[in-house]
Amino acid sequence: MTMSPLHRRQFLISPPGSAAPAGWRRVPLQNSLELACCPWLELERLPDGNGGEALLLGIAVNIDPDSPPGLRLGPWSTPEQLARQTYAWSGRWCLIAGGVVLTDPSGLLGLFLTSSACGQSVLVSPSLALLHGLRPDLPLHPRRLGWYGANWFPPPGSRIKGVDKLLPDQALDLRSGDIHRAERWQPTRFRGMGEAALAAMLLSSLSCFMRVMAARYDRLVLGLTAGLDSRTLLAAALASGVEVDCVTHAVPQISRADRDLPPTIAAKAGVSHRLIRPGRLDPERQRQFQQHCFGNVADADNGLWPRGGYANLKSGEVLLRGGGFEIGRDRMEDRLRGLDWEQALTEPERLFTSYDSFGSTRLLGRQAARWLGWAARGSRAYSLGDHFYRDQRMAGWLSAVEQGVDLLDGRCVQVLNSAYQHDLMLAATPEARRSGALQHRIIALAAPGLAAMPVNPALDSRHRRRVQRWALKLRRWRGELANLPFDRLSASLAPLMLLAP
Repeated sequence: MTMSPLHRRQFLISPPGSAAPAGWRRVPLQNSLELACCPWLELERLPDGNGGEALLLGIAVNIDPDSPPGLRLGPWSTPEQLARQTYAWSGRWCLIAGGVVLTDPSGLLGLFLTSSACGQSVLVSPSLALLHGLRPDLPLHPRRLGWYGANWFPPPGSRIKGVDKLLPDQALDLRSGDIHRAERWQPTRFRGMGEAALAAMLLSSLSCFMRVMAARYDRLVLGLTAGLDSRTLLAAALASGVEVDCVTHAVPQISRADRDLPPTIAAKAGVSHRLIRPGRLDPERQRQFQQHCFGNVADADNGLWPRGGYANLKSGEVLLRGGGFEIGRDRMEDRLRGLDWEQALTEPERLFTSYDSFGSTRLLGRQAARWLGWAARGSRAYSLGDHFYRDQRMAGWLSAVEQGVDLLDGRCVQVLNSAYQHDLMLAATPEARRSGALQHRIIALAAPGLAAMPVNPALDSRHRRRVQRWALKLRRWRGELANLPFDRLSASLAPLMLLAP
């Protein structure tokens, strides 16, 4: 299939006749709306459980070994009930059923939507660029992102004022434009289970995902580092019996451990490995990336795609990624420094103190206050840090990263992204979570040889680590000094914003 990579694997829900790119498939929806989607995007039709038809966009895999394989929907009457039926669906997907739009449980297929106020129909898309093309009248947020700190726009806000991002526990009713709560987590399901049982069930879910991917695609590729997450995925691949090829992307300032240890890990596992060094910057590819992402992400892929870093991933191949594991490792507890729900509601800017985004403090606080206003009224199933990681780091930052790699000929997919897997990881004790005990158990269970190898050993010299820290600080200071005027303007306008209708 020959077509421009711009807006690849994106879609648009809008009134018929909206300016979707030429060659896109079109499907009529309820409320005089239409789905237009890129032919590169997976589209599956399912019975919706109520006698109608549901549309599934993206990649979804049922990873619950206690339920029949495949994706099925039974009868439901509320968005909450619909969300419960997708409890064990992992991957990156969006479901449209009975006029309700639901995204995957971490919002990795991030959905942006305009308001249905003033008589205008709601517009929905994972692409801010497409929405801006339809609503150029909506102003852009002045904050600039860099490869540092809080480098995302906190949902439910976005870079475009008047465009919101659907949170993981929200569902959109296309008929009314209303947002409904759709809780995803079931915190009591695995409570009290021991580490061994939790690890075995988590390994089973990962292996199931691997086998389904191997059956659907020509080749599985695993991004391998010296860290715990990619090694857990490698162990799961070995346990599932599927073939994987490992690659390591030599991103700027790659650590010596991430550069030198993966070939040894791959050799121990008996799989191939390749170190990929990005080439020269291609201005046209850089322009494509910026147009596709609309300035919504500034991270590693921002440098890899324009330099051909993913040229080895062909159509029909899948790059497996492990960005979901940290939801169960209490990383945010240290970053939030003991902050609880009530304190955050009073001082929302404290959510971002540890990111050192000093030029964006007030702006981030105002945006986070909207999230807190929604999240605090929910079940608060787990800690503030757990909700923050899912709704902000995953639905905010990671989903923007994933939308960027939709440009590739091949596919990228996060293996651990279901409420079922989240609950398994969050059921472990705090001590087990902080140490990554479930992942270490999975590696020891599936590939004992890999368990004996060090995880993220400190191989860089003290001098090199110091230089890297200062280089990061300089980039942060330069970017945040540029944001500081907008942050001060935000503070001066805050009283007026309170008076706005």
